[in-house]
Amino acid sequence: MVLMKLPPESQSAEKPMRHIGEEVAYVMAGEVVLFIGDDVETLYQGDSVKIPPGMEHKWENKSDQEASVIFAITPPTF
Repeated sequence: MVLMKLPPESQSAEKPMRHIGEEVAYVMAGEVVLFIGDDVETLYQGDSVKIPPGMEHKWENKSDQEASVIFAITPPTF
């Protein structure tokens, strides 16, 4: 499991990334925009999402408050 903290007006990467593991994420605080494949989803505190293996994705915090997302990847890639 990994805790990702995204400062205001930041993103997890410049371009969407992919990895071999399946990912499940839960938004602990704030709101984030998830770019996943060709879709864009806004997730709020308490929302969760499953990201299939190999799916391109990145996270963005467009708000003025820090966002926290906890996620698990299996098999681990960190």
